[in-house]
Amino acid sequence: PGGVQGMLANWRRAGGGDRKRQNVYVVLKVALSLAVKWGRVSRNACDGVDRPRAVKRDMKPLSANEARQLLAATRDDRFHALFALALSTGMRQGELFGLSWDDVDLVVGSLRVTRQLIEVSGNLKLTPPKTKRSRRTLELTDATVEALVDHRAKMLREGHVAADTVFCDSRGGLLRKSNFRNHVWIPTLKAASIDYRGFHNLRHTCATLTLGAGVPVHVVSAVLGHANASTTLNTYAHILDGMQSAARDKISEILSATTA
Repeated sequence: PGGVQGMLANWRRAGGGDRKRQNVYVVLKVALSLAVKWGRVSRNACDGVDRPRAVKRDMKPLSANEARQLLAATRDDRFHALFALALSTGMRQGELFGLSWDDVDLVVGSLRVTRQLIEVSGNLKLTPPKTKRSRRTLELTDATVEALVDHRAKMLREGHVAADTVFCDSRGGLLRKSNFRNHVWIPTLKAASIDYRGFHNLRHTCATLTLGAGVPVHVVSAVLGHANASTTLNTYAHILDGMQSAARDKISEILSATTA
């Protein structure tokens, strides 16, 4: 148990995320349980160690005004279309970075999420989405289609005709999250006079704005690519709780309406 606890502590000191520490613990515990069953070890050392706890990070979605502010401030920027797409569809950062032009239909106004860009031990890799629900087709707003049309023209002018992804670096290569955060995301927030928050909060912004507008939970869940609607309910329960007053007023209006 001391060895397991020490490993988890070292992982945390090295910057390992809570969720990854949980996954490591679970995999190790299952492996050692099998080893005990096979008689390879006398006991499961993980039994003496508590499962690591994941600290739930507070969401910091943009308000509707801040979202408009971000889009206005980046109107002529190289990644305006990426911000427009993130805010209007709630796509994950890896899905945005891995998006291929082959999966975008600018005539119909839709796109397919068929892959994501991940980083493993410093190496960038394009992989299929983790779950079946993550593979989805999304309808695009007119403004987002317009932004993508302009973006494509910019990429052609830059000479990135053969770029594998919709969004690429200045050399036409894959985007690295750390570089994007330091050289694009942070400067963009400063230029737009918006307090810092992680890029993933654009996904939360899309979810909170659509739920707040009364879009059904199962529809928002499908757009976000959640495994099921309960995931959406659990993640954004605070938004739905705040809508109870509106629901009360609506049902009161319906039930008290006089018939002709």
